[in-house]
Amino acid sequence: VIINEVLFDPQTGGSDYVELYNNSDKWIDLKGWKFAKYLSTGIGQDRVIDKHYLLQPKDYVVITADTNFVLNTYPYAAQGNFIQMSLPGLNADSSTLYLIRSNNEGEVLMDKLSYDKKWHFRLLENTKGKALERLSFDGKTQDKNNWYTASESEGWGTPGRKNSQYSPAVFNGDLNFASEVISPDNDGFEDVLQINYVMDKPGMVGTIRIYDDVGREIKLLINQDFLGMQGTYIWDGIRADGLKAKMGIYVLVMEAYNDQGDTYKVKKSFTVAGKL
Repeated sequence: VIINEVLFDPQTGGSDYVELYNNSDKWIDLKGWKFAKYLSTGIGQDRVIDKHYLLQPKDYVVITADTNFVLNTYPYAAQGNFIQMSLPGLNADSSTLYLIRSNNEGEVLMDKLSYDKKWHFRLLENTKGKALERLSFDGKTQDKNNWYTASESEGWGTPGRKNSQYSPAVFNGDLNFASEVISPDNDGFEDVLQINYVMDKPGMVGTIRIYDDVGREIKLLINQDFLGMQGTYIWDGIRADGLKAKMGIYVLVMEAYNDQGDTYKVKKSFTVAGKL
């Protein structure tokens, strides 16, 4: 069970929510599970699920103190997939949330999310009332590249159902894009460029640069990052100067090396599209 969506800065008078997803083939009773928050004195503000709730495989459940608020605010919310209970106080800028399985055998940390409001789409003037959604179930919870703002076209949140920004990582080569077209307008369709890589050597250090159609570097996406054997990065279409990239053809260049002298370099083009 993983944390899949979170609203930590609701509209005035509203309620936070956390969505969980059962990324397994098992039926799981959530009774006794709890949420907690990181405090300066340690982990606290425990909030326990005190009723039986069977979360079926590949399904969602939303935990919130005000089910009616969430259902009335988010038109694409899934009725019936809710547990009404209070949550630890989620800060509007950043916080750390723990999901803990608790039973007679003790406690096990199932998932942890240290979110930051900077993970939202950077051109948004206001993030209040907008949920952060996980892009891939199989990506790491704590990878900021695995989170993005819920799309405006789907009401800024999809509590209880498939995320508007869901985009599973697919590896079918050394480097590929989930789509070779990006339209960074937060409408829920191809909002980000998802870059999937596979290395054939361990211990690689990589750099990714993005160039426009006349060869000017517009974004240094990663610089000397320590890479895994495979992974995913995303680009939200924002240039280094903070402006949205214009429509056109762009080139991504990835270079990697390790201390054994192994090197890797690839160039791949893609398109930034938009509404005319």
